[in-house]
Amino acid sequence: MRYAYLENQVLSADPIGLVQLLYAGAIDALLQARALLQEGKIPERSAAINKAMQIILELSSSLDMERGG
Repeated sequence: MRYAYLENQVLSADPIGLVQLLYAGAIDALLQARALLQEGKIPERSAAINKAMQIILELSSSLDMERGG
């Protein structure tokens, strides 16, 4: 059910809304990584950090430096 809601958000979002959704996803992944670290689940923590990094890298690569970043 949550997946359908998220899919609807993505499909109906404007460009600013998509950026906001991506930042929210990165923050959620980092919060999850912190919780997993406290639980001692290191491989899962690493996967959550990698997810956050992939989101940030995608956002970074989509910047248009010619138009002000």
